[in-house]
Amino acid sequence: MNSSIFQIITSLLMIGTLLWIIIKLVEKNKRQTKNINNDGIINSFESAKTANLRKYERISKNVYVEVKRNNGTNEIFKGQTKDISIMGAFIICKNKININEDIQVNFYSKVKNRIWLDAKVVWSNTNMPEKKIIIPGFGIKFLNLEADKKNYLYSLLDNKNYC
Repeated sequence: MNSSIFQIITSLLMIGTLLWIIIKLVEKNKRQTKNINNDGIINSFESAKTANLRKYERISKNVYVEVKRNNGTNEIFKGQTKDISIMGAFIICKNKININEDIQVNFYSKVKNRIWLDAKVVWSNTNMPEKKIIIPGFGIKFLNLEADKKNYLYSLLDNKNYC
């Protein structure tokens, strides 16, 4: 009889331990997915900021820009940076633009000459429902940065010559 009671107690302890492990795994999974909706879209901007896989950290900087589409129309529209690095930027604007679209960007500066930087759209909220868009705009990656264009960007990041 003692051996059967011991087996029952041991079994209950094992079941309890197993249930505790399952509960902890479920809690961990809930914490990791609480900011993601059924479409896999991050619901909060703060959550989006935590997943930063960029090589160069972006700094918050509001600079007015002109964006020229290279899609044959050469449409030019205005926007403003939210953040920027030597490799890319997030541009706030209401114009719809698609991922992988090639564009050129010019930063408004005190210097009168225009320097158009080649860029590719790497993220866009064009296809998101309006109610999900926190900040309208798109992320870009700079392309073909020769030394003079890199110096231009470094100057921008150091607050020289820019409004």
